[in-house]
Amino acid sequence: HKKFTVLNDAQVVGLHFSAWTSLEVRRCAERLAPSLPVIKYNLFVALSAAGLTNEARRVSSELETLDPGGLNSMTAQAQLALYDGDPSRAKRILESAVVLYPRDAILTLTLGRVYDLCAEPELAAKSYEQVLKSPHTSDQATEIEHLITSSASQSKNNAEHKIPQKN
Repeated sequence: HKKFTVLNDAQVVGLHFSAWTSLEVRRCAERLAPSLPVIKYNLFVALSAAGLTNEARRVSSELETLDPGGLNSMTAQAQLALYDGDPSRAKRILESAVVLYPRDAILTLTLGRVYDLCAEPELAAKSYEQVLKSPHTSDQATEIEHLITSSASQSKNNAEHKIPQKN
């Protein structure tokens, strides 16, 4: 943890509201606790899902100001890089984030998916295998095992058809 903060009542309510899936409720959460990075990130996720990219960019920028180099800040930056069609930039951001936050299984899973997008199935499979070493549910394990199989198949296909790998 970077620091601990004692939350006031409005921030506690905002924190609970930010976990709801409704975009409007998450906007209310941000008004209640605009200085909490987790609330900004949850709003970013909702805005991105709703296709409100410009507003998501604004929230991502605010998140980076609140928590530079934080897990959620880096994840939001990587998601925006993917939206911009730049998986190489997303890969660089996520690789840096995994070094800083090696125990975050979702982050490692996301990096694996980006490796797949960058036509790097061997690295993707290694990321997925690393996720299996982290705490996870049986449903997550099934999904990850499917991704590992898919990456291995892509790797074999690349070798058979001599598809050039991106650097």
